[in-house]
Amino acid sequence: MAPERTLGYYWLPNPDDGSGISQLPDRRVAGTLITADEGPWRLDLLESLLPSDHLRRHGYQNAYPRMSAIHGFSSRNNALCLFDTWRSSFSMFSALLNQETWHVGWYTEGDAWIGQEDIVRSVRVEYDSLWEWATFGERVGLEYDIEERTARLPAPEQHRMEIRGAELITRLDWEQVYSPYGYNARPSAVIEIAQDLPLYEVRDRWILPLQMFLRFLTLQFVDIERVIACPPDIDAGISLHYNLFRPSASGRDSDLDLGSRALATPGYLSARGLRLDSVLSAFLDLIEDDDHRSALWLLNESKDRLLDKSIDAAFLNIFRSMERYHAAAIGGTEVPRSQHRARVRAVVKNSPEEHQEWVREQLARANKKTQQRQLQDVLEHATDTASRITESWPGFFESIVDLRGRVAHGIPQTSGEAALGYRAATTGLQWIMGASRLRSE
Repeated sequence: MAPERTLGYYWLPNPDDGSGISQLPDRRVAGTLITADEGPWRLDLLESLLPSDHLRRHGYQNAYPRMSAIHGFSSRNNALCLFDTWRSSFSMFSALLNQETWHVGWYTEGDAWIGQEDIVRSVRVEYDSLWEWATFGERVGLEYDIEERTARLPAPEQHRMEIRGAELITRLDWEQVYSPYGYNARPSAVIEIAQDLPLYEVRDRWILPLQMFLRFLTLQFVDIERVIACPPDIDAGISLHYNLFRPSASGRDSDLDLGSRALATPGYLSARGLRLDSVLSAFLDLIEDDDHRSALWLLNESKDRLLDKSIDAAFLNIFRSMERYHAAAIGGTEVPRSQHRARVRAVVKNSPEEHQEWVREQLARANKKTQQRQLQDVLEHATDTASRITESWPGFFESIVDLRGRVAHGIPQTSGEAALGYRAATTGLQWIMGASRLRSE
């Protein structure tokens, strides 16, 4: 996808400036904000934002300063606030202009300038798979009467949850477009988070965790399509733009035929006695643990294969996900630590003196459970799923530990059926991890 270029004027904010769009400051610089799906975002300017004597006053050690914000006004007549910025390059004594480039972390766009510390009262987020996941097999879609040539839309729906002091509202509706040339209707789904938050906390507190939650429940990459923040003293919303990794369209569509995008829908969870708010609350607690968070990332990467498309890498990632999950949810050692230390002392004492240090070092690390034992412990957390797999493939789980060792040490199987074996092993472990995590939550 080609980078998007936003022409406009830019300047360093003044605390005395108001938040509304009225009159632009006298000192402003023409430039272009360049954003793309891959790579850093940048602001290319035709002059310098900094005073001409900046280097003389502050020295060359401050030639690449950081600014908490840069304000701008785009050619689309929108106010821009660029955050987490630092000057990455500049030219001096140019025959024409003193050009410079600033790195941009994230930015807002709307009818007003807003600071990172400013409070927003609510945030609306659109995820690309939200409608499908929320309605899969549970809600009637648009109905068209051929004889009457009319379309009937279902009534809008709202579902509310109270999570961590915030009210989360899932809104399901249809967007209708009328024109002289026809009529078009498409489904619309949005999650609204009603909670007073500083602007800088919005992404990490809610947007990314909810994205991770939907990725876990669908086992597919979930994109963030639009984020709108609503400050308390501004009628219009402010769009938030984050430079997050997203795969190309071709990469995202390549694996859709291998699994459902609506794996654990709200109806599925409800049918099994699981309340969505309880599952989400437990999920948010889990990802605060580094091992659980890493296990979840490895599970998603195994399914999405965004960084490595090979099936053996997908298998290794899901096995590593199992190991990190085991460390976080089960853990433990083969025998109690005190008993293991007593064993080590006894063996070392009866070893030749010249070998005692070596024996001690080797045995001190020998109390960790084997990969086969770790796998068995996790299977006990997903008994029903594991039994269904073994009914179809007896001995399945005994065979995959050896596969893991081969892949990890660079000697994967290369026979004609190897890819099928890795695919089966990967899919089976993905099911196990999904079932184990739901049970943990």
